[in-house]
Amino acid sequence: MAKIQVTVNAPGEEAVTKDLTRSSSQWTGTLTGLAEGTDRTFDAVALDAGGARLYTGRAAGVILADGEDTLVFITLDELTASTASQPEAPILTSLTAHPAEVRAGSTVTLRATARDRNPGDTIRLEWTAPGGAFSSPTNGDITWTAPSSGTTLLLGCTASDTQGMGSSISIPIEVRAVSNTGNSGSGRVCCKHCGGSSKPCGDSCISSSYKCTKPAGCACY
Repeated sequence: MAKIQVTVNAPGEEAVTKDLTRSSSQWTGTLTGLAEGTDRTFDAVALDAGGARLYTGRAAGVILADGEDTLVFITLDELTASTASQPEAPILTSLTAHPAEVRAGSTVTLRATARDRNPGDTIRLEWTAPGGAFSSPTNGDITWTAPSSGTTLLLGCTASDTQGMGSSISIPIEVRAVSNTGNSGSGRVCCKHCGGSSKPCGDSCISSSYKCTKPAGCACY
């Protein structure tokens, strides 16, 4: 496997493709300047040195918003679906979290998909976290409400089957404490301070060169 490419598609938008960088057993990358929306599709493909496709993966229904990061995890799989002759654990094929950084008490939208190569197996998803609360900890599309204090938490998702086999992925979510200092306007407390080359936009900071399309929030200078 020589490289992995990710292409982001959205209705009415030009596709954006980026090569990922290998880090140990994972390939990672940061995509910037993507148009915001709730129906973005991330397609990943692994290529050999000659450009032939080896593995593919997809995360659909990804949420993107100005000034907010979205975490997207994709597990690449065989080009042609196959069944297993021996018991195998189910695989989480994609997991997304938006936003990746949230103020205390706010919500994160989570989505997970999974597959099992053993015919007849039923997949069960389970979300876990050391704090906060899930809207429905056994569904694929849920929300998580952050705790009331600032911290960084690992949110875990496990896919298990009727044979008792499973696999998991954990994602870090940063929870920002709401500060009683700073001026966010209209007497609101400040949850995130912006400065330098950034400016407030809703509850986050964006580049000063970007146009903010969100109503006033708790971010401030």
